[in-house]
Amino acid sequence: MEDLKEFKEKFPKLYKAISEQGRNDQRAVQRTVDAAKAAQEKKPEPALDPETRWNKAWDADPELRAEFGQKREIWISYCQANSKGRASTCTGGQTQFSRGDF
Repeated sequence: MEDLKEFKEKFPKLYKAISEQGRNDQRAVQRTVDAAKAAQEKKPEPALDPETRWNKAWDADPELRAEFGQKREIWISYCQANSKGRASTCTGGQTQFSRGDF
């Protein structure tokens, strides 16, 4: 303890800077621990059935609604067909079909 008192008396500015850095580091560690605890306490989102996911996507994306003419039933029908592999996509002016479509 004598050495620390001597250091504090000889170098007060340096001692203050070191102690402030130590407090800052301690606060940063505590924030990390708090964040980790909060992440563990978070409950995972329940698994949604496909139709609920499709409806959430519809509600969240105005561009999607515009693409399907503001008609949710067309979007849901497309999603159902796509999930069964029965939907084709037209990109860049070319439609791609699988061999079984002919």
